[in-house]
Amino acid sequence: GAAATGPAVLVKEYILRVDSNCLVITFAPVEGESSFAFVNAIEVVSAPADLISDLARAESGNGYRNWTLSRQALETVHRINVGGPKVTPFNDTLWRTWTANDESFLEPESSSSVSRTVAFSGRLNRRKGGASREVAPDNVYSTCRMADSSNLRWVFNVNPGYKYLVRMHFCDIVSWALNELYFNIIINSDIVYKDFDLSESAGQLLASPYYIDFVVSPDSVGLLTLGIDSCKLTIPSKAVGLLNGLEVFKINNSVGSLDGELSVDAVLQSPTKGGFLVFLRSLMCGFAFVSLVLVAFKLVMRLKAETRNPVAWLPLPLDSAEASTVLPYKTSVGYRFI
Repeated sequence: GAAATGPAVLVKEYILRVDSNCLVITFAPVEGESSFAFVNAIEVVSAPADLISDLARAESGNGYRNWTLSRQALETVHRINVGGPKVTPFNDTLWRTWTANDESFLEPESSSSVSRTVAFSGRLNRRKGGASREVAPDNVYSTCRMADSSNLRWVFNVNPGYKYLVRMHFCDIVSWALNELYFNIIINSDIVYKDFDLSESAGQLLASPYYIDFVVSPDSVGLLTLGIDSCKLTIPSKAVGLLNGLEVFKINNSVGSLDGELSVDAVLQSPTKGGFLVFLRSLMCGFAFVSLVLVAFKLVMRLKAETRNPVAWLPLPLDSAEASTVLPYKTSVGYRFI
């Protein structure tokens, strides 16, 4: 695909806490793989310390618990402006990109034929303690995908063996009055939030941004299913539910890794054979280059010295008995390298 459509672009985004004024990013070769690697650009963006809270709801649906998420490394897997257009870094205070492809993750039963997108042109009611613009920009909370009469399901392929932080963004931009929107939040086959009342959660305000964090695991084959379902409190003539934005983050495993079972210390303390050969070749090339520079420098200095002190020759006498030569003058050149 890349050859026909242009260069493939891979962007990796991580969220981690830094407690010092020094951030070290190391690229290490992988054993058995090509030792050639490159990076085009690195961006480091400072974020509020409370962007990721330690508290999140568990997939069992038994309320919040402390996951010490602020001390974990997170890798962004998906960040979607559900029901709205792509949001570029220029419209996000933390320079994030929100994609606009939520429909490609919808189950067939949740397609656009049974759901619709809504755009809100009014002013959002952001409140103290609610979702700030650093959590998500206005463009995310001003659009949504709404289910009129059916449930919604989004399905994602992720790596099994990890836990994931799922952040769901809500903002009631479809109701005409408070307390008209009630629904269940489903992750995989579990109800993780029953009879969710968006008006109550958003401080009894319409168009007030709100988000919920969940820590969940995918199924055995790496499928993560997120859903909005009707509940016993759902009003028949009103919307079943809505979703404005969605973020999925991979959480580091027990050895502090986001890719495999090797810890960072194990990777850095166990240089591979391929990496050593690359280092050796680089060292030899560097030595050869420095040697060539030194030789060229000495030749130039010698030529300059001979120009300043030309060789003197006397004409040979006709009488061979008196024949003599005058040897070149001796010269001395000094070098100093700093």
